[in-house]
Amino acid sequence: MISDSLSTGEVRSVFVQTSSDGGLSAEQIADLCCRKLVHVSNDAPPEIRDQAIVFKVRVENLILGYIKEAMRQSEIVAFMLLLLVVTMISRIS
Repeated sequence: MISDSLSTGEVRSVFVQTSSDGGLSAEQIADLCCRKLVHVSNDAPPEIRDQAIVFKVRVENLILGYIKEAMRQSEIVAFMLLLLVVTMISRIS
């Protein structure tokens, strides 16, 4: 808990992702999400750590696939709305 960390003086790790060309890429968002979902301990036995790393990569790729699909769907909806507006304007003119 945060209150436990504050009372013991423990400093929790923080990860910050920045972007200089607009928003974060799909890959960056997938990485951020995966960092929250899966943690691979450096202290784990090598066999378990290796399996956890493979699992983390698979989870990140799965998340990335869904993010990219959501982005494609969003682009399709935006295009359809633009087409609808252009059609309505052309009927008014």
